[in-house]
Amino acid sequence: MEPTSVKMEILRKITKNFAEELVLGKGAYGKVYRGVCDDRQVVAVKLLYNLRETTDDEQFMREFKNLMMLNHPNIVRLVGYCYETQRQHIDYEGTIVFGETTDKALCFEYMPKGSLRTHLSDECNGLDWQSRYKIIKGIRKTILSSGPKTRQYTSR
Repeated sequence: MEPTSVKMEILRKITKNFAEELVLGKGAYGKVYRGVCDDRQVVAVKLLYNLRETTDDEQFMREFKNLMMLNHPNIVRLVGYCYETQRQHIDYEGTIVFGETTDKALCFEYMPKGSLRTHLSDECNGLDWQSRYKIIKGIRKTILSSGPKTRQYTSR
């Protein structure tokens, strides 16, 4: 199933305007929020930070293309995305100037048991190192079986 384009207005609604109490995690490129759709489907919404425009756009496209290539039961599925550009005006030293801002987000199926990072780190006290090693071997096998194109993908 192909991921669908989602309006930023919808993402704001399902995450209660990206409320802090719905943050699942954060990283160098954005925050991940829990969202509940009208049909009660729960999703994870990764709202990407607006850093430098060209780097951001390239990063978004690279991650989007890599996620589109992945199709495996052990890999979290991309279910939607948002890429919206708006023109806005500001007063700059008494002159009105226009600029553009682009909102970028990726929507994933929600994993209620948390992130893989949590399970592989010391945050998850329930797993011994042997179990963690088995998980890592399984990840390697999954990535290798997904095809040569996906080997370039690195998670952040």
